[in-house]
Amino acid sequence: MAVTKHFAVMLVGLVLLLYSCSNKPSGRFVDERYTLGAADKKPFGGHVASFMMDTIFGTSRIEEVSKPFNQWYDDFLDQSERSNHVYVIIAPTVRAFDKEASDMQRFVARGNTLLVVTDEISEAFAKQFHCKLIDEAENLSRFLRLQMLDTKVSIADSSAHAMLSYQYYYYPLMARLTVDSTATDSLQWLGRNNGGQPHIARYTVGEGQLILATNARALSNYFLLSQQNFGYFKALLSYLPAYPNLIHRDLFFQRNINRQPEDYSVFQALMAIPPLRWSFWILLVLAAIWVLSNLRRKQKMIPVVSPNTNTTVSFIQTIAQLYFNRQDHANVGRKMATHFTDYLRSNYYMPPLAMQNEWAYILHQKTGMPIAEATETTRLIRKAQQSNDFTATDLLQLHQLIADVMNRKKTHRQQQ
Repeated sequence: MAVTKHFAVMLVGLVLLLYSCSNKPSGRFVDERYTLGAADKKPFGGHVASFMMDTIFGTSRIEEVSKPFNQWYDDFLDQSERSNHVYVIIAPTVRAFDKEASDMQRFVARGNTLLVVTDEISEAFAKQFHCKLIDEAENLSRFLRLQMLDTKVSIADSSAHAMLSYQYYYYPLMARLTVDSTATDSLQWLGRNNGGQPHIARYTVGEGQLILATNARALSNYFLLSQQNFGYFKALLSYLPAYPNLIHRDLFFQRNINRQPEDYSVFQALMAIPPLRWSFWILLVLAAIWVLSNLRRKQKMIPVVSPNTNTTVSFIQTIAQLYFNRQDHANVGRKMATHFTDYLRSNYYMPPLAMQNEWAYILHQKTGMPIAEATETTRLIRKAQQSNDFTATDLLQLHQLIADVMNRKKTHRQQQ
């Protein structure tokens, strides 16, 4: 009884432990997962931004893209109208590979608009567009970096030509943007972060324009639904062409936030973590020691005994070849008839061959052979037993009839 009680207490404790360690967030805490997903209604999803784009431009003019940019761009080149398009990327990270960044540059240079709102870009993207994103919050102390406050971002209104500020209560929005001004002659700063530093840039690339913005959390549901902050995204969209041929909204980078670099490998990740790196080398050395210590056999090789040959088959082949060379078909026919009648007597309890017609009927009943074949089999057996005029044709026909009886017996056993 005491053991049962102790076991019940342990079971209840285990259930409580598993429940407390579950990944399901408590209702008292805000879900802070940062996705900016177009269908994500969590605080840091992007449902509100997606809804605003659909409302302002109309869903019929917006195409959602789920494939990598380089694959989409290959299809885009097949279109007749390749200018005055808008491609919108809103994602926490834009880790574009070399080919993707190069295709983005070609897309813009054709006379299109690329809007990118993110907090992290790949080296390939930064090199292609001569820009860099820097988060000044990383220079703050851990206490200040994790301290919530009334933080804000500003954007220049395209109609009023005034800098409008929008704020909410959360961690500081301190990311800033730098652009090589020598790479373009039309650089325009459109906004500033909480520290007064530029964080939105607009400049031409070829015949098109790139609008690059950081502090992407300003397009989250939480920010846009705070006070009148939806005006921030509305002002940002006002810099897009008024009547584009089509707006392409990217979903690929939203769904691939943790995308690894192009040359990433599992071995590199293993070597990057010191404990795993040391574990790998230790296991490798132990494996080498085990292989070297087992190179020498600990027991003599056991010779393989070759199986005995079936001399009966060789003997039958020799005798058959002898009869064939001598053309003694009558002798072979008598032996086949004797063997077959013995087989019928053992398996079908057939009587001795006395009356030919009656025996043929019994053979038909016992084996299921057609009556014509049973009659022919009986005739050939009687001819083999009583006549020396047994030809090769008779021998072949008797062999086929005997084989038919054997196959019927085999088929019947398999069906049972």
